[in-house]
Amino acid sequence: MSRIALFFLLIVGLLTAPVVASDQVVWQIGQPDRSYAEFAIASDYPAYAGRFVEKPPVFEVGTSDPGQDWPFIHPGPVDGWAGGRLHPFTIRFSLADEPRGVFTFRVELSDTHGAAPPVYAITLGGGTGRFVLPRGGGDVSLEDPSAGKPHKIEIQLPATLFRKGPNQIVLACEEGSWVQYDAVTLLNDVDKPATKPGIQSVTATATPFFIRSDEGVRRAVDVSVALTAPPAELTLHVEAGGETFDVPVDELPFIGNAFQEVAVPDSPQPLEVKVTAVMGDQSKSTTVTVGPQRKWRVFVAPSAHTDIGYTDVQPKCRQRHNENLDLAAELIDRFPDFKWNCEVAWQAENYLADREGEQLEGFLRLAGEKRLGVQALYCNILTGLCSHEELCRLTYLAHKLHRELGVPYTSAMINDVPTVVGSMPMVLANSGIRYFSEGSNNTRAVTFNKLYDKSPCWWEGPDGSRVMMTFQPSYAYAARMGLQASLRTARERILKHLAGYEAREDYPYDAIY
Repeated sequence: MSRIALFFLLIVGLLTAPVVASDQVVWQIGQPDRSYAEFAIASDYPAYAGRFVEKPPVFEVGTSDPGQDWPFIHPGPVDGWAGGRLHPFTIRFSLADEPRGVFTFRVELSDTHGAAPPVYAITLGGGTGRFVLPRGGGDVSLEDPSAGKPHKIEIQLPATLFRKGPNQIVLACEEGSWVQYDAVTLLNDVDKPATKPGIQSVTATATPFFIRSDEGVRRAVDVSVALTAPPAELTLHVEAGGETFDVPVDELPFIGNAFQEVAVPDSPQPLEVKVTAVMGDQSKSTTVTVGPQRKWRVFVAPSAHTDIGYTDVQPKCRQRHNENLDLAAELIDRFPDFKWNCEVAWQAENYLADREGEQLEGFLRLAGEKRLGVQALYCNILTGLCSHEELCRLTYLAHKLHRELGVPYTSAMINDVPTVVGSMPMVLANSGIRYFSEGSNNTRAVTFNKLYDKSPCWWEGPDGSRVMMTFQPSYAYAARMGLQASLRTARERILKHLAGYEAREDYPYDAIY
């Protein structure tokens, strides 16, 4: 599968078919009534940590009790309250006869997470289908299921995926956050013939992404092919800019749609692209116009947040940041494009005090090469509580590291603090700092988020001193952009992010931070 195809496994409520009278219920967990009251730990999601984190649910059809063995909530890997990892939910069942006809598997959800809905995976018979779920109603539904936004996944499965005797289906939220269950059902129509592979539709979407290849820089077009059943092979025939070429689909789906990224010529003029999906003697076509596109550069400044005493007790915070720097140094040496930042100079102070030999030399080498950055402020401080002297001394350590050890310092940041005093540009500029970024904490105070629409900008102090500033309307902004989740999530959110800059008449630049 191409790296971009991973991003768009968008299989939401497709290949659905109404259940007719000949469908027989093989088993059902819960009742489809828009309520999760019949499930374990209903309305008490924190109890999941004590009940299911160490031993994920295994539901034995015929013996297990939904009220004890099937949690109402299914966490995802971003849910720290559930361990921040994958949680497979397994359903085991037995079929008395040889499977015949067509099975229908239905997952009815009372809600999905409102901000980070998951990529929901269904694994059966050695294959996995993935569904990118829509945003739900929000955290209110954690206590009141009627506040959720219901969603249903319904797929038809051939009998060949099952066997006489024991079977199992594994469900997981592979990316993102939680879902809440309403009911999970397996049905079977023994007389229905298996659906033959066919092409239902083809869609092509222009993106602002570019692809570097042996042929130079080309434009990325996303193609989705809706199928009636998994095919043996599928090829995309592409006609664009006087070129004609075939692109085999890298990975054929177990269930749902096939997705493939296609690289077409980069043109200064609108370019019509025709894509034809070919499967045996079947074919369907679509066209898309790819317009001229600004070549965006996205600058990412990775770091680990310093929140001493909040994320852990003080000595463990110090130890963890030292371990982060050990790992960062390893990654920088392994991956030439990777860089890392000490969010605050306190991290560097501890590392230099606690490490020696090769680790210490490595830190200084990477800092000197500007591959490991030391941000100039000593800590994330509420500047409104500082005296004049305290403000000035915030950059003392970084200046000492520069003077005595040659560690560069030209930039500073404050993260997870509501705002910064207006005299800060004067302090920074007169300390030799040229660049400043702020990741605001909006839950602690009302902040000037309109400033985000003007970033980057020059921030000028009372004496005319100024720094180049960029303002982010929240801390942990990399997480909001999906950079900690997956390539698919990051791609989707960055697309929306870039659209905002594309729409700005006052932003002629080609880069964002």
